[in-house]
Amino acid sequence: MSDYGYDARSQQHFRDQQIAELRTHNPVARQVPTPHQPGTTAFSIGLQLKDRTIITMRIALSKDFPQAPPVIQMLSKCSHPWLSQDGYFCVIGHAGLKHWNSHTSNLGRIVKEIVNEFCTRPPARLTSRANTGSTRAGPPSSVTQHSYQPPPTSSTPLGITNHHPGSQSTTSSSSSSSKNNGNSSGGSTSNKNGLMPPSYSSGGKTTDTTPSVAPPKPSKSWTMPDVETTFPEVQSLSASEIQSLMDDDSALNTFCGTVDGVQKFTAVLTALRKKNGDAAEKNLSHEDEITTLKTEINSLHDVLKEKKKAYDALVERQRAILSKSSPTELIRKLQQSADQLELESEELADEFTNDDYENSQKEWQKEFLKQREGYHRRKAMITRYTELSNGGER
Repeated sequence: MSDYGYDARSQQHFRDQQIAELRTHNPVARQVPTPHQPGTTAFSIGLQLKDRTIITMRIALSKDFPQAPPVIQMLSKCSHPWLSQDGYFCVIGHAGLKHWNSHTSNLGRIVKEIVNEFCTRPPARLTSRANTGSTRAGPPSSVTQHSYQPPPTSSTPLGITNHHPGSQSTTSSSSSSSKNNGNSSGGSTSNKNGLMPPSYSSGGKTTDTTPSVAPPKPSKSWTMPDVETTFPEVQSLSASEIQSLMDDDSALNTFCGTVDGVQKFTAVLTALRKKNGDAAEKNLSHEDEITTLKTEINSLHDVLKEKKKAYDALVERQRAILSKSSPTELIRKLQQSADQLELESEELADEFTNDDYENSQKEWQKEFLKQREGYHRRKAMITRYTELSNGGER
């Protein structure tokens, strides 16, 4: 039995219930590994802000959760009224975290409200100058909050790189400018727009997530010949010869076939027609394969719909089972049992008063005391569980 009035099995049950609420209210939450924090369960959520910038929020549940409140931290260095200023960027402004209660608090709703707040009032990214002091000095020694750093991967926990359209060139220029300026303050740099480069420090190593430059596109296998400005074959003709060609379409076509520039363009057009025909035949040869794959995709889609339906049914069943053992339901059942025992003891007292009790006085006294003891025991348990639900101390 723990100090909170229930054993480890009950603690695990409430922990699973809170995690289920987190997934219900935040379907995009993804569990991430915590190899350096045994006993801790962590989830990450990628937030796309109004400027299409993606920042990552991490929810860490320690081994004492849900007795201990969750630790919600931004993995990007940013500023917001709800975030701590101790260098850890933990969410401290939400009232649900300030007054966390293992029985009445709902992790899923709290995280959803934090996400809505950050999407409505996006956190401001800190520049390198704003971060220099906190990086060198470190957090105050009086702070008891732990720092949760992301694992050394080439992307954020959601698998989304910390870039948005148009930011690749900015990040590359920022990285090159920091090298030219000799900036080596712990690998923490920023570009001219104040956006943090997507690199995280973990265990003394710095992992850079800057995407590599895309390889150049392959050049065309053919080139369009230059259009000639003069045609020697025409210039050598007399006016009468030109007039005769203009009057005879067959002779004109025959003559054009002997012009070098026309022959070049004819060769290019013939080659293009052949390549286009070959490409069309190659594409048409995949028609049966594409049709088969499309049929398979439709079949898998139907299977997925059935599995999704079965999954939703299991989730609903799980929610119904968990609701039966919730603190509110437990108190309700205890109150119902206490009321029943009180009614039975009152009826027993009336039988004794009216001389309707058939057994001896000693047996009546034993039965009456047993019922009253059960009644008072349940009332005491109701009071205790109500205090725990309201956040009262033992």
